[in-house]
Amino acid sequence: ESIIISSGSPVNIHAYDSLGRHIGMDKNNEIESEIPGAIFIEEDGHQFIYLPSNQTYNYKVEGTENGTFSLTFNEEKDGNYRVLSYSNVSVSDKTKMEFKSSKNIIKSTLSIDENGDDIIDDEIYPYSVFERKIKKPEETQKTTKGIIYAPKRFNKLWLLLLIMPILAIIIFLIVRKKY
Repeated sequence: ESIIISSGSPVNIHAYDSLGRHIGMDKNNEIESEIPGAIFIEEDGHQFIYLPSNQTYNYKVEGTENGTFSLTFNEEKDGNYRVLSYSNVSVSDKTKMEFKSSKNIIKSTLSIDENGDDIIDDEIYPYSVFERKIKKPEETQKTTKGIIYAPKRFNKLWLLLLIMPILAIIIFLIVRKKY
């Protein structure tokens, strides 16, 4: 179970756990990774955060210059897989944003403070939403060491949706190193 957050320029993305530990860029533009099991990757203006989904996080986004950006959340947790995307969001170097997740995926919002005065100027809903319940295996086989799950049929779409964000990050990094 995991959460993957990705963004395109010109923003920095941050995640904070319930103890206030941070992953993202610090004030000196250095990577700060205080959350156990979390990974931060920054490559050519794109940032990726991988988080274990065993706890609750607060997400913040801060603009670094004028432009537009995209933000995607991929989450597999408690038997549910969901993807939320925000696209073509205007930003400046004063813009601060906070992501508020909701159990009702459609009500998840990105709160935007356009001028950095700590007053929310706008709240936007995701540009696209995908949610799928991951079904439990239909039958099990008992062994001497426990239970092995053996579904009657393998759902290829589920596997694709689960590993696609991770593969995209790996391929992106490999291609970038070659050129």
